[in-house]
Amino acid sequence: MNSNDKLLTKPYCLSRVDFLRQFYAYAKDRKIKGSGKNLSDFKTILGNRGTKLFKTETWAAMQLQVQNDLAIAAGLAAIPVVIVPPIPNNENLPTDPPNIGDVPNTAVAIERWKIMERISEDFDTAKTQLKSKMQAMLPPEVFKSLERSKGVEGWAIVEPSDVFDYILSNEMGNITAAELQTVQDAIKNPWDKRKALRTNLEEMVEKNNLIGETFPHMKLNDQLMFQIAFHIAENPIYDLKDTINDFMMLPGQDITTSVFPEFMEYILEKYPKLSHDENKGHLAFSCEKRYKRYGMAATESTIEKDEEGLALAANAPKNPSAASINPPKWDPKEYAELLRLRKAQKAPPTPTNPTQHTQLGRICFLCGWNSDHNSRSCTTMQNAAPGTYTDRQMNLTRFSPTRNNHELDGKPINQNCAPGVHGWP
Repeated sequence: MNSNDKLLTKPYCLSRVDFLRQFYAYAKDRKIKGSGKNLSDFKTILGNRGTKLFKTETWAAMQLQVQNDLAIAAGLAAIPVVIVPPIPNNENLPTDPPNIGDVPNTAVAIERWKIMERISEDFDTAKTQLKSKMQAMLPPEVFKSLERSKGVEGWAIVEPSDVFDYILSNEMGNITAAELQTVQDAIKNPWDKRKALRTNLEEMVEKNNLIGETFPHMKLNDQLMFQIAFHIAENPIYDLKDTINDFMMLPGQDITTSVFPEFMEYILEKYPKLSHDENKGHLAFSCEKRYKRYGMAATESTIEKDEEGLALAANAPKNPSAASINPPKWDPKEYAELLRLRKAQKAPPTPTNPTQHTQLGRICFLCGWNSDHNSRSCTTMQNAAPGTYTDRQMNLTRFSPTRNNHELDGKPINQNCAPGVHGWP
């Protein structure tokens, strides 16, 4: 697996289309040598449900063929018999997998057989590669269900089409009210300043599309998406007020009629061109030059939240007395937090404090506390054999020894700290 792989996570019905799309993309890009076709053109690859979702023309051709076959059967059963002619062969219909058969006797037939043999070998190689990719990325419980469904031969006779049909089945389409609400609420989450502004806006669209792919009637329209984005942009923790005010002054723009695509295009074009007060550097997004990352000098660090939700540092002026007389143009709550953090930084260190000369680390189920990755980014866990680690172990990113269990799915969490790193309290 790599960092761009999409995982099948619960609720499955919301992540399954993205999960399967990457396998369809592989099958469509994988050309079968000597055939003029790609892997997705063959039967046993996408299945009925996968074809209906990703290859609409092929699905339509398959339905016409089914209707014609039914009409022919009904005609033969009628008294007197009615002859229904077969419809012309449709090039969009899926192709049968290559079948080379026995070696023929004639020289011409042998040459043709050799060509088919090469096509068949490449098809088998491509399908095996696709199955290996699926096996590595399927959640353990889904893999086990597919394996059990084939009896004693198990995964060896599972076709890629079985994976598509199972994951797109009604059984995998269930969702609870609480799960759906969580996804809907995620669209309204405040934007993360550690990411680019474009990334935050695109993630809003992605979350809305996740809902729409499974429940089209629940997808938010562009007007509702605009209202959500507008209210997020109004938050004083971002330096977007001037940009959104300028947008609302344009002819035809109004809180009840404006739409998200126009709003997104405008602020991505105009916001970077504005001149910003350097004192508002802590309000910048990571795509801006004035953005200050955690880990710089104490006087230039930012009031940010790391991915675990812990406060890291404050953007403090060099002269605290001058700051108290002429405070920067910050939000009052943020400025009060700045003064509190500065006071905490001045407190004399306790000699027994184990974190005195260390930084807050990230937790990895396998590697413990370290400075560069959590469980989701652990290459050792990602490259392990399927079933070595559970889904919860692979996704562990938060852990507090005073509040959480010290084991996950029956295995202890590694709590060793790398040099220069400490864990959460």
